[in-house]
Amino acid sequence: MNRTPNGHLPAAVRSTLWSHDLSGIDPRRDRELVITQVLNYGNWQAVLWLLETYGKEEVRKVVRKPRRGMWWPRALNFWLTMLDTRIPKPAFDRAVIRMSAGRAARDM
Repeated sequence: MNRTPNGHLPAAVRSTLWSHDLSGIDPRRDRELVITQVLNYGNWQAVLWLLETYGKEEVRKVVRKPRRGMWWPRALNFWLTMLDTRIPKPAFDRAVIRMSAGRAARDM
């Protein structure tokens, strides 16, 4: 696991986890969360760290099985294309963040 010398996640990665308690984030245990957040919100520096830390195959695994309600459609579409992989439409639809409460309830 590639971490900065002081044992913390790089600033570019920490900035993608703004809604989480960083003291409780373990890059190994929480790799799905970290990968998802970086691919949704990270800059190129964060993405490079991600690929160096987890490797392309681990990142691809997370994209192939996206968490429910955690992905912006454009980001997921982009990373599916970049990683040359596909997922079924129902999996894509479940993974996408829904902003409208009425629509989210209807989609469940």
